[in-house]
Amino acid sequence: MEAKVSAKTKMVLLTHPNNPTTTVYNRKSLTALANFVIRHDLILVVDQAFEDFTFGNEMITPAALPGMFERTVSVFSFSKGMGFSGLRVGYVVCSDKVMDAMFANAVAVLGATSTSAQKAVVTAMQHPAFMQQFEDAYEVRRKKAFEIINSIPNVSMLMPQSGFLCWVDVSKLGNSSDIVAYLVKEAKVSVNDGVNYGPGGQGHLRVVLGVYKDDEKVIAALNRMKTALIAYQNTTETE
Repeated sequence: MEAKVSAKTKMVLLTHPNNPTTTVYNRKSLTALANFVIRHDLILVVDQAFEDFTFGNEMITPAALPGMFERTVSVFSFSKGMGFSGLRVGYVVCSDKVMDAMFANAVAVLGATSTSAQKAVVTAMQHPAFMQQFEDAYEVRRKKAFEIINSIPNVSMLMPQSGFLCWVDVSKLGNSSDIVAYLVKEAKVSVNDGVNYGPGGQGHLRVVLGVYKDDEKVIAALNRMKTALIAYQNTTETE
């Protein structure tokens, strides 16, 4: 980052917890980033959409670090933690100075969130057990995904640290775009190509575990992926 910063640099964008890798950045890493931001007089914009589910990993808000509140824009979302992806309800926390500048533009560009969406969020917040059900379900699914994916030869993943995602390494099998197309055709499973998240994503798949309400359907889809990825390797070896 020191090599990239210049007189034109105004801000740093951080996704924490990370999407798609699920990484929850630790205090040491965030403190180093905070020192960098302060040293170069920058603004830090943090996307914390997946903060609700970190499975025991310490979730540190960068704005809470010394000297960071005045120069941090923290962006939060109810879409992920409450399963309200279609409602598009979120909020921003930042200093009055930054908020005044943002508000003038946001009102003109974004308009307002619908009343029904806001009421749905308020109702969910009044029932903590609702969110606990989500976390319990994802806890089961991430462990099952870890077990199934890592049982596939030449395929691996780390235990997800947050959210309802898996970041799967298929680099030993070849081009991830080809594998995505193969999984749709042969396993009837749609996953995200890692290259959509940057050049470093080549050879990786982003797998979402939150599509089905029923755990068994998620597990069945993972097992179809396993069967297809084993078959894919046999096919490429034959060719």
